[in-house]
Amino acid sequence: LPRFEGSGLYVCCALSNHSCRPNFTMKLADDATATMTALRDVADGDELHLSYVSPSCDLEERLARLWRVWGFVCTCSKCQEEMMARALERQKGAGELL
Repeated sequence: LPRFEGSGLYVCCALSNHSCRPNFTMKLADDATATMTALRDVADGDELHLSYVSPSCDLEERLARLWRVWGFVCTCSKCQEEMMARALERQKGAGELL
């Protein structure tokens, strides 16, 4: 038989948000179960963050994929830190030209 394609609602995952610095990962099994695994300690009240793209991609690739597939510009702490580092490098380079 052909493989059945479907969808499901996983409440814990549905309540999570994206971050390029996720605190959990999720694996979907063929039996339609989802296994969530913490990547570091998650305290009571902490927001759950799942990465919608590979966190190992560079900044431009992550931003482009998130925009194309999910329709938003990421403002997570990892992207903000990388954007600020690049801005400071550009500013430093521009200062050397003056």
